[in-house]
Parts: sequence; structure tokens; C-alpha cells
Amino acid sequence: MELTAELAARYAGGQLHVQNRAEGYLYCGEIETITVESTENGATLKITLAWNAKGEGYPSLPRQWVNSTNLTYEASLLDRLVPDARDGCISFHSPATDEVAVLFLPHDRQLDPSRVEGLNLG
Repeated sequence: MELTAELAARYAGGQLHVQNRAEGYLYCGEIETITVESTENGATLKITLAWNAKGEGYPSLPRQWVNSTNLTYEASLLDRLVPDARDGCISFHSPATDEVAVLFLPHDRQLDPSRVEGLNLG
């Protein structure tokens, strides 16, 4: 499946989850803007987050979620395996880095921002 700009736009207001078991990180944030840009080397996914949280204690279940100031995510889609969207979410896997990213639609929130320590949305 090819991730087009039109398809990606449906995920604005949804959430992005990024995890890498080998490197021990798990992030979840709300997608503010999302674009797919064509480059000479393929396509690049660019996301700006309204807020972002890091799961402390990963790779087991996170003990808590803490505020993260990293509000951008960028990934080349050239080396990402993009299976068909299932249940409205899209999953990307990079065999080179073993990173997995999942886009969730706005109505399918996975993390309530009120559970994020140090996050002030007010």
C-alpha cells in the first residue's frame, strides 16, 4: 500500500505510536500536522505533534507516561514496509532500525493525555 498525502491527512488529530524494542523506547503523541513529501529518493513522512509522551519502563509495560519535548517525527517511506490499513490504523516497520510506527485515526485514541506526567495542555 502506498501512503498518499490524502490518506495521511485523515490521521491529523489522531495519534502516533513509535517503538523500538531493541533500543528500548516507546512514544505516543497527538498528530497536529502530517504530510507525505515526494523526494528524489522516494517519499518522506513528516509529522508535527501537539504533545508527545515517553513510556517509562518500556520494553515491558510502561510504568508511567512522561512528557517529551520531541514534537517532530520524520521517516523515509523508502525502507518502510507499509501493509494495508487494518481497522483504520496504519503500521510501518523499518527492517533497518527495527522501529515500528503506528498511525491511529482521531476517534481511536490509545493514550489519554491526562495520564501523561508533566504535560500541561491548559
